[in-house]
Amino acid sequence: MKENFPKVWFATEKLINSQARFINLSDHGSLRFKAEELQFTGRKQSLKIKRIESIELISPRIPWLSLILSISALLMGLGFILSRVPSGFIFTAFFIMMPFLAILLPFMIFAQKAILWIEITFPDDENVLRRAYFLDGSRFVLGTFGSLLDDTLKMYKELRSIKSSAG
Repeated sequence: MKENFPKVWFATEKLINSQARFINLSDHGSLRFKAEELQFTGRKQSLKIKRIESIELISPRIPWLSLILSISALLMGLGFILSRVPSGFIFTAFFIMMPFLAILLPFMIFAQKAILWIEITFPDDENVLRRAYFLDGSRFVLGTFGSLLDDTLKMYKELRSIKSSAG
């Protein structure tokens, strides 16, 4: 049973549920289970989870606001560039860009939904349920969603087995 995960990405509940996010990552660091508690130690923050209520795999909500802002900025930039060129080129560029945009939007949605995060629900010191989100980032290379998903699934199974053996 693996009780130490040296390269882990962390996201807060606020960030995962935000409609105005461009990335999901809050921090990165290590996650280890010792002395009956789960400890995340990152560059910016640390978290100690003393009692785990549940461990689930989730897919973050699609940040529609960020997607709309990104595409609007892209279209405004394209409009600015096209305002500087002859009008004959505008129609050609328009017909070239439409298929690109038709591919870009579904890819952005796929990229948001394809990456599964581990959601850990736990009570804090005031006994209020909180959620923390983790992703195994040990083999992540841009464009390799497969290894990212496989590693996160392995981490999920290990965390579930640690939780069940701890009580």
